[in-house]
Parts: sequence; C-alpha cells; structure tokens
Amino acid sequence: MNNQPANQLVSIGLATFNRASLLKRAVDSLLAQTYPHFELIISDNASTDETEQICREYAQKDGRIRYFRQEKSIGAVAQPDFLISKIKGDYFMFASDDDWWHPDFILRLKETLDQHSEYGLAMSSLRQVRLDGSLINEIRYDGANDLSSFSSGRIFTAVLKKNPPVHFFIMGLFRTEVFKKLLWKPNERVLGSDKILMYEAALFTRFYSLPDILWHRTIHPGPDAEHYGHDYRKVVENRWAYFRHVKVAVSSLFRSPNISLSRKVFLLPPKILEMVWTYKKHLLRELWPGGFRQLKQLLKKG
Repeated sequence: MNNQPANQLVSIGLATFNRASLLKRAVDSLLAQTYPHFELIISDNASTDETEQICREYAQKDGRIRYFRQEKSIGAVAQPDFLISKIKGDYFMFASDDDWWHPDFILRLKETLDQHSEYGLAMSSLRQVRLDGSLINEIRYDGANDLSSFSSGRIFTAVLKKNPPVHFFIMGLFRTEVFKKLLWKPNERVLGSDKILMYEAALFTRFYSLPDILWHRTIHPGPDAEHYGHDYRKVVENRWAYFRHVKVAVSSLFRSPNISLSRKVFLLPPKILEMVWTYKKHLLRELWPGGFRQLKQLLKKG
C-alpha cells in the first residue's frame, strides 16, 4: 500500500569532471523526469573545460539544481562522499554525467518503494551503450534474474560474482534512511568500496528490480583507470588491492550495526569463504607473486 506523500523530495547526486560534451544530455534527461520533486546536486571536480559554465547556466534556469565547484581536485573517489553530505531528500540516487534516463525512471522506482516498505532499494533494467549511443547489450532483471524474490545470501553472491550484475543497483533509488545507515563508517580508499557497501546492503535490506529498461549506461573505451583519475589508479594498482578489499569487507561486515547477529553467525562465514574462493587467483598473485608466475608456467608446460 502507498501511504507516502506524493511530494517527497528525491536527491540526485551527480559528480562531474571535464565532461562538457556529454553533460547536457545527462542533465536534460534528469530535468525531464516526470516526478518533479527532486534536487539535483552537482559536484564539479575543478573542471578545466566548459563544464562550469554549463552547470551555472542550468542552475540559473532551474532552482532544483544545486551546483558546487571544487576549488581544486578532490579526486574521483572523494566525490561521492561530498555529494552524500549534501542530501536533503527522503530518497537518494547517484547519477553519472555521461548517462541518460527514461522520463519515468524516478517515478517508477519511487512508486515501487512506496508500495513495498520492506525494500530499501529499487532499480530498473538497463542498456549499456557506446559513446555514440549504439547498443552494446541489455541487462534485464526479470525471470530468473528478478531480484525482488532473491534471498539476502543470493543477492550477496550476485554482488560478489556479478551474476546477475547486481552491482549496478548502486545507481538505483535508495531510501535515504537506509543509505545513510550504510555509511556508518568512513569510505575507505580500497578497491571496490562501492561493492563492499552493496555486500552490506544485501544483508541489511531487500532489493526490488523492475524488468523495464529505464537507464542507459555509457561505456567508454579503455580501462576504467583512464577515466577515473590518479587516485583511482592508485587504488587499483596497489600491490595488495584484492587482499585489502577482502580484509576491509570482512571487518566492515562483522562490525556493521545493520546486520543481525544471526546473519553474522550463520550466513557471513560461508559468504566470506565464497569471497576468498572467488578472488583466489588475485589473492595468490598478491601473496606469492613469484610463485604464482612459476605455477602458471608449470601449468602451461603440463
């Protein structure tokens, strides 16, 4: 049953850096949403192109836009933390500066959460597209991939193994009260920090998926490190990147005030073993780099 006010505020956090060529499409897509009660929080990471001018022009025309320009780069990893600190709404979503959304994206997801109070997060199916808009693939959350009926343990495994690719739910619509509870600790600079947040979300709340495609995600050529800046590269290229990911994930999950004791006792241990097994090649390479190379050579010879 929908007992929620029709005019609840939705906060949208959009981080941008030197994306003038695609930013207008993203902002226009958000301003065209059929659900009108939102604030668009834009954090400009000291862009050197026309991004600032574009954002200021939009902010002058539409009072729902709150534009913040960083005086100097705070890094791609710190941008989400800044956006989260500015949230005023009852619901929250991240938005990328190179994507676009169906006009009913917010409306449909908010209606879903209003009608299903036991769910803390909702997401639609999506298309992944190239820079020119041509289709790469579609990811649909229906049939066997309908997460609305998944157990917590099954969602955890899906986040871990990206099958189905549940990690995209980080770009869905959260209840703000749920999302802020997931931020009980500082965001550590570790590989896959967003994935660690989603591990915890899987054990804390329920995920609702819509079969309709309401989001278009842009894929850039080349590795992610080329697009997210120096601080992201440092995290990815750290010698102990996967070891730190597992260590921080395990510590965070066991210390989390959001996960029940029964799940920590009965569900977490096998899921941690599953995590270690999933990352076994990466962990072995980090713990024993020389031996890992020798082992690969022996296997090739055999």
